[in-house]
Amino acid sequence: MDKILKFAIKFQELIRLSYSVFVFNAITPEMRDAMSVSHDAEPFASGANSAVFVNNRNNIVAFSDYDVFYKVAEKLQSLETDVLPAIYDVQKFVTSSEEEGSFSLGADYIYAVEMEQLKMLDKEGHIFEKYKKEIFKEGKAPENVSQEEQPIVNAMLDLRSRSERDNIKHIDIWSGNVGWSGSGALKFIDLEAVQFGQLEAEQEKPEEGAVQLGEGEFQIEYEPSSEELGDLPPGGLFG
Repeated sequence: MDKILKFAIKFQELIRLSYSVFVFNAITPEMRDAMSVSHDAEPFASGANSAVFVNNRNNIVAFSDYDVFYKVAEKLQSLETDVLPAIYDVQKFVTSSEEEGSFSLGADYIYAVEMEQLKMLDKEGHIFEKYKKEIFKEGKAPENVSQEEQPIVNAMLDLRSRSERDNIKHIDIWSGNVGWSGSGALKFIDLEAVQFGQLEAEQEKPEEGAVQLGEGEFQIEYEPSSEELGDLPPGGLFG
């Protein structure tokens, strides 16, 4: 059963990787105008299911067809937190595509979020990767840190402290999902991987056979069909 669950999660990830192309094709001139994104602007990054631009105000604008992204952004607008980028605008657009059954059409809406632009990690990335498990997963303060490593380690510890303070969890922590704010603090990016605290007893349990991606207030449940599981090779993908 463990191999089936791993396969289902891997299958879901492969599907998600193709989403950004469909999201980009679904963005209309009207959507760009509403978010102050130039008509000739190209996305500088593609998330798992989003297309990301810098708009005319030098802010980040991410378009996505993923409703969890929209819900997280809306919630962040009402929170006072410095764990994630400041959210300036959240919009919901009706899609006009008619290719039923395609991944772009799996959604009836395209969501757009304008947010604070952060400076991505550069040479500090390898230090972040070295200590991320110890700091964020094990909750420890690393020992024997070099003088070169200390500033980024201190920033990581500070981010963990602020996350715990605001009861915010990120489920995909790596050097590409954090950035420096203008004040010099680390913040998480990738709203699709954000969870807000909730007591375990209050969480809804997924139906039997479903794969639960995430926990807390926003969860994703994916139940592979018999056709999808029928493609599982002998020994499984991870066998």
